[in-house]
Amino acid sequence: MSNELEYDNLGRLKYNEAFHFNHGKPFSEEDLIYLCKFWETEDVKSLSLGLGRTEMTLVSKITRLKQDGMYQVYIDKYDEMMGELE
Repeated sequence: MSNELEYDNLGRLKYNEAFHFNHGKPFSEEDLIYLCKFWETEDVKSLSLGLGRTEMTLVSKITRLKQDGMYQVYIDKYDEMMGELE
């Protein structure tokens, strides 16, 4: 593995096994809840590194969740979990 980081023409970090440790693995429910809840408040680079997936993978996943009507469902699950902690 090269230690050199590579970026695409839009400035996104290309796949790197050191950072994208969940590449090719299914998303857990916890991953989806986190991704949806913070999609509009955190930058995609931070989410990518936190979830161990490429930025493009996250963009594609969010697009699919919105098309399937699941985006808000996962946000609501997060809010429900936080309400139970109070």
